[in-house]
Amino acid sequence: MNTAGVKTRLGIVGVGKMGEYHLRKLLALPHLETVGVFEASPERAAAIRGAYGVTTFDSLADLLFECDAVIIASPTELHATQVRMALDQGVHVLVEKPMASTVAEAEALVALAATKKLTLQVGMVERFRLARLSDGMRIGHIRFLETHRLTSQLPRDKDIDVVSDLMIHDLDLALSLVDADPGYVSAVGMKVLTPRHDMANVRLEFGDGAVMNLNASRVSPEQVRRLRLFTETGYASFDFQLNTATWVTTENGQPVRKQVAQSLQMDPLLDQAVHFAHCVKTGARPLVSGRDGLRALKHAELVLARIQEREIQAHAGTQPHPSLEVR
Repeated sequence: MNTAGVKTRLGIVGVGKMGEYHLRKLLALPHLETVGVFEASPERAAAIRGAYGVTTFDSLADLLFECDAVIIASPTELHATQVRMALDQGVHVLVEKPMASTVAEAEALVALAATKKLTLQVGMVERFRLARLSDGMRIGHIRFLETHRLTSQLPRDKDIDVVSDLMIHDLDLALSLVDADPGYVSAVGMKVLTPRHDMANVRLEFGDGAVMNLNASRVSPEQVRRLRLFTETGYASFDFQLNTATWVTTENGQPVRKQVAQSLQMDPLLDQAVHFAHCVKTGARPLVSGRDGLRALKHAELVLARIQEREIQAHAGTQPHPSLEVR
């Protein structure tokens, strides 16, 4: 067990593009000890060792033996096995999104972390961005929410769809702002440049009357990451690309811009790393827990199921079913 004054020992599993970003953040935190990395590609491991001077381990087991906690940024299909191995060794885990390939795998990981009393955090970095930008806002009950997450960057893994790749961030954000799961979900998707869906639109309706419309595309000529929400008392707009936010409400029946936030120096990935280390040290609940990651993954799977239902109906020449309640 860690004690005050003892540095938490962290390692990274998988140092591709995202894993290298994580490594840079850990190396910038002197109160943590960066033990090293495990990377399956010998060439990539050698490149990271040369660039950053960190220790590279020949096996995941060897890295885990030296760590209190690890950040897992390997391909999604490896998450379940690697997270389970870390938890079995008593090592806390921050795993990149999506936390597993299937809901069943994610459920097993959440249960194992609870049994072992270990931190299981999921890398939904946009939560940390929203937390900074919305600081001081009293958002209240949401009536309508809309997101746009558009990019021209195709994933290196052509087997991942836009819902699991991009929209899962906005599913997590949307679900974090309400106290219930949606009672109605409809979705449409399109395959453009890969065998998987590259565009998706989703509509979520909640029992309290809230409606959420989410849009994601990885075949857009522009880069957009925006969230807008309307409440009973005002309107908030967040630009995650520019790290800006605007809050508008009314006074004496007139619209008043109450807050304009701009945080160009924001570093949510660093915030996430600091928060993870804090949770490991204190046992606090992560901002994005394993259960949160599981919830987002469940709804991502539901969205994909709705898209597939619509495609089957279109192929059969039938109209979409008028009732798409969550089953």
